[in-house]
Amino acid sequence: MDTLFSGPIPHDLGEAMPFLMDLDLSWNSLNGSIPMSVGNLKELFTLVISHNHLSCEILHQFWSNMPFLFILDMSYNNLSGSIPKSIGSLSSVMFLILSNNNLSGELPTSPQTPTIGQVQLHKRM
Repeated sequence: MDTLFSGPIPHDLGEAMPFLMDLDLSWNSLNGSIPMSVGNLKELFTLVISHNHLSCEILHQFWSNMPFLFILDMSYNNLSGSIPKSIGSLSSVMFLILSNNNLSGELPTSPQTPTIGQVQLHKRM
């Protein structure tokens, strides 16, 4: 169901809800960047911010503090830049969906990277 929130994601989201396990802000009209405080969501299992108007680079600082992240969906935004190498440190991720953005580079891996069940990286035409 569309909630149609608009504007930026609150900059203090990670401080306000540090024990949040599932965050689904998909199918809204959110814009701006992904706040640094998202990296404080250490218990996060699901992060879905797809189908918005977010326009920024994916920062590398987020991912080292998210050991339980299972689903990461940032598709259908205006994200740009390289896919951060630190995404390869997500040891629990099974669904990595970054499609329909303006991202470049290769999907990083590390010894901790599991066998990901689903990866979607195709570019917007």
